[in-house]
Amino acid sequence: AFPRFQRDFGDLLNSNALITDFTRALIDRTFENIMWFDRTNKDYKQFERTARAAYHFLQEGNKTKPKEIAQQYSLIVDKIIPSLNNSGLALSEAKDVSSEDPDNRIRKYLGSYKVMYEGLLCVICAPVIYAFGIAKRVKDKDFTPDENGKISLSTLKTMEKLIVYSDNRLAIGLNNHVRNAYSHENYRILDDAKVELWDPNPYKPKKSWGPEIWPLETLIELNDQLWVNALGITCALILYDI
Repeated sequence: AFPRFQRDFGDLLNSNALITDFTRALIDRTFENIMWFDRTNKDYKQFERTARAAYHFLQEGNKTKPKEIAQQYSLIVDKIIPSLNNSGLALSEAKDVSSEDPDNRIRKYLGSYKVMYEGLLCVICAPVIYAFGIAKRVKDKDFTPDENGKISLSTLKTMEKLIVYSDNRLAIGLNNHVRNAYSHENYRILDDAKVELWDPNPYKPKKSWGPEIWPLETLIELNDQLWVNALGITCALILYDI
């Protein structure tokens, strides 16, 4: 894992780079997931692109307020590995369910998606979004993480309006409607390995989402997209830590 990290991201490291035991553990934990376990070259390219984009946001904010960004990172640094472990476990449990039990597989993948969305992305995105807000001089309070270091992922919608790229790498695989549908039990498992999902808006019914019918394969793909992207964002934090 470490030689691969050095080879692919060495150009972003300077002569003062410090590799601590914690950093090595984080590299191993991140790269063992992206280099193995049925990952493709396409997955790795997505991972690398996200890592570089997220690190760019961190660096741009760091130019203006390095102390403040370091403080936000310190709030979540001890949560990164446990959050990765929890998400990885939830995803593994979903993958281990027999293909002959599609109903349970659907529930497990919905559950793993929620774990990643609420327990991982809200943590690892926080310093990156905060740094982006500083670089762009955004006054929106939503760009500041809470006292636990977590941030609302709804901020990504505001971020997309300010970004200069064609897409926001931080948002790949994120679908708040799927997470809401599962959290509020607004789903119904159908025959033929399909699930019906809906996300009502009680205040603006015309903006309610769904109902949509998703095959299990689409749900699995969404989980994989979010997991690969989460690993890319984690890699950006590793680079920042170093």
